[in-house]
Amino acid sequence: MKNRNGSAFLYVLLILMLLSSIILAFLSNTLHYIKYASNYKYKNKSYYIAKSGVELATFFISQYGANPAAYQNLLNKTAPYQNGFPILGGYIKMQIVNNDSKFNINQLIFSDNQINETEYAELQRLFYILGIPENVLENIVAFMQKNQLNYEQLELKFNTGGRGLSGSGENGGADGNSGSTFKSYFAPVSPNSNIPILNGEYKNPFLNIRDLMLVYNMRYKYYYILKHFLTCNSSGLIDINTAPYQVIESLSPMISESSAQELTNYRTLNPLTSVSALSGVPGFNSSILQSIINRIEITSDFYLIKSYGRYKSGRTRIKSLYYINGGKYKIYEFIS
Repeated sequence: MKNRNGSAFLYVLLILMLLSSIILAFLSNTLHYIKYASNYKYKNKSYYIAKSGVELATFFISQYGANPAAYQNLLNKTAPYQNGFPILGGYIKMQIVNNDSKFNINQLIFSDNQINETEYAELQRLFYILGIPENVLENIVAFMQKNQLNYEQLELKFNTGGRGLSGSGENGGADGNSGSTFKSYFAPVSPNSNIPILNGEYKNPFLNIRDLMLVYNMRYKYYYILKHFLTCNSSGLIDINTAPYQVIESLSPMISESSAQELTNYRTLNPLTSVSALSGVPGFNSSILQSIINRIEITSDFYLIKSYGRYKSGRTRIKSLYYINGGKYKIYEFIS
């Protein structure tokens, strides 16, 4: 009788353990789906927060495009918030980059494969200012003249080097460290026919600034610097209201570093309203103005909007190319 009671007790324990395992597995599975649903919800909310940042940035540009200091002051109001500006229960960060404050690399070579000497001289000075060897510029020229754009080669080069860029640069998402994310963000993007990237004069274009990594002996450290000063989506004119001082200095050998920095300080409080107004800036006389007048402008048609939305564990980054043409605009969106 005692042995039977002991066996029954063991059977009951085994049954209870089995039932407990089933219940725990059910609870674990349920919690997993709840967490998955929550993450999906948070991701969606972060997307709409980031999207609202893009819409707000396009409003800033449409209202204050000719005076970048005005919307920059509005963007700076988010600075006191470490995580971003609180909105819709989450946080948002925005940045507006004027693409016409950079050199258009696609204007380096003419349609007959000849070098654009003016552009080359300016880029020579820029590379010198940035501390990049001139042979890098020579390799860029040679690459463009060979007319080679091979995205499989680009993918191989990034992955072999141990660096993946989940869309850093002009037309992509955020920086990353895994080469496995390459295909999601590096598909070739054809420029819209309405954007005069080539202006009917140039060929062998870089479709994306990341294509620079295709150039022979292009090191990542050079690319990382150059992507802040070169563009593929620009009119070719330099916006002196927004261009970095290095770009301004490289426009002419007559422009010193101190004069270029003086202009960047001057325009913060006094945005230029005309190209001729540049002659009134200390360090810029009429001779300098005449030497660069065909290379500069004071308003831009191209802007890159970077918007970061965060809601709890959800994160979304959106980059959009904003193009103004006769009062109309188009947005080319990249999400990560």
